Amino acid sequence: MEKKCTNSDEIFEILLRDGLAKKLSEESETLIAESENHEFSERFSKNIRKNR
Repeated sequence: MEKKCTNSDEIFEILLRDGLAKKLSEESETLIAESENHEFSERFSKNIRKNR
């Protein structure tokens, strides 16, 4: 038995999808802003320079 999609179901799906997309975008921006620049150890950096 197929479920009929009503206008209210479609509106709910649109709102849910848009809300989730907005939340994902906000979370991504927060993670990027909170992330620190990673610096390799001096030993590792020397090895990289040495092996170029």
